[in-house]
Amino acid sequence: MFGLLSTYDLTDYGSFRALGIVLTLIAVIIVLVITIAVYSRSRKKEIAGAAAKTEPSAEPERQPVADTAAEETSAEPEVRDSEEVPPEGPEEETSAEEVPAEESAAEEPVAEEEAPAEEEIAAEETPAEEPAAEEQPVEEPAAEEIPVEEPMAEEVPAEEAPAEEPAAEETPVKEPAAEEPAQPEVAAAVVPAAPFWAQPEEEDLSGVSDEPPAFFDDMLSDMTQEEKDAFFSVVIDNPEGLALRIRRPLGVYKEEKEFLRDFFLSVGKLRASLPAGVIEKLYKRNREYMPNDYRMTRLNGKMIAVYFFKRAEEGMLDKCIELCKEDIALNIERRKIKDARLPSLKRLVLIYASQKEFEKAIELCDTAIERRLIDKKDTGYEARRDKLAAKLEKQLEKEERARMREERRQERERRRQERERKRLEREAAAQASADSE
Repeated sequence: MFGLLSTYDLTDYGSFRALGIVLTLIAVIIVLVITIAVYSRSRKKEIAGAAAKTEPSAEPERQPVADTAAEETSAEPEVRDSEEVPPEGPEEETSAEEVPAEESAAEEPVAEEEAPAEEEIAAEETPAEEPAAEEQPVEEPAAEEIPVEEPMAEEVPAEEAPAEEPAAEETPVKEPAAEEPAQPEVAAAVVPAAPFWAQPEEEDLSGVSDEPPAFFDDMLSDMTQEEKDAFFSVVIDNPEGLALRIRRPLGVYKEEKEFLRDFFLSVGKLRASLPAGVIEKLYKRNREYMPNDYRMTRLNGKMIAVYFFKRAEEGMLDKCIELCKEDIALNIERRKIKDARLPSLKRLVLIYASQKEFEKAIELCDTAIERRLIDKKDTGYEARRDKLAAKLEKQLEKEERARMREERRQERERRRQERERKRLEREAAAQASADSE
């Protein structure tokens, strides 16, 4: 090296610097190689030491399990609960072998002591058969020894298991199967087959007649014979098989109001088959049984629907309008309802709109808006009023155009008559002058 140095020019600092860098790199490489060799050797020693520690440690870890099994088998099967938790790794085999040794403790105590001894010999021989050179498999049980120590630590409260014995003894209590078939019998005897509200009590109708009750004569007294025949043929005989709310047999009705109540519950299905006079007369009789204004309003609504359904017949639409007005007065002036639905008012608005009486319909809408009545269609009476106002404006414009046309026609007629009068005057003057000559 000194010989090489002699060849270099020490005054050449560039070459001297390059030589120093090369030597430094060589020294670093040598240090890294030595460090890696030392680390690998120490690692091999650590692995060998860990393997040497695990081989003898397997014996004392298994020995207490066998000893505790031999000492506590004669007492009670308390240790069985603590030992049933299988540890991970190779300890599973020993725990599985120790359970049958405990079960045979009650019959052969001498065999119990011998069995652990044989297991200990097998436990000692197993690590001897394993080759020490296989270092990688040795690391796996070393890593799995942590969960093995946890069940060993849990064996300490196993001595306190007498407090938990009732939980262990509860399992055989559930075994008797002789009581299980008896349980459904007791439940069937105590619990009803269905809730009480699902089984309404049925009336005993065995002795009830299907003949019309006595009050039918008074109820139908103001009807004509044709209306009575229609009532009996449609309502009583029911040839069309309508699903009416009228109960059968008819003898179950003791009072007139009960029958009229069920009749008007089915009037929507009967209005097409019965004459309007029959329903109207029954409606007037049923008004006397209404307990309050609310029930009266509901009855009015049913009759209004009947009148409107038969509006093609003579006088039915006028009766519908009059009943709507009566019901509106009942609810607005008497009941003073607010924030509610009033079908009679809506029906009358539709009737006035169909008759093009938009001013009356708008007045009703103003009343509904003032009382905050509910109209689900068209987002309320406000929208309905706007539509009616638009129609009224068009109607007024149309009427104004018709009035102007009529005025122009009358003006033309007046002018024609004036021309005709002047012509006649001229002719008369001409005739008079001719006569005078």
